[in-house]
Amino acid sequence: MAVWCAANITALQTRHGGPAGHHAPEDQPQAIADTIGAWGGRL
Repeated sequence: MAVWCAANITALQTRHGGPAGHHAPEDQPQAIADTIGAWGGRL
């Protein structure tokens, strides 16, 4: 799904946050926080 979204949604930015299961925030909380922080810094 992520590959399709990246290919078909104009101006969508994606970043791989590492391996995660069904509950990504539990598996990769720091990677998600770092990515959101970096994105927020570009606004």
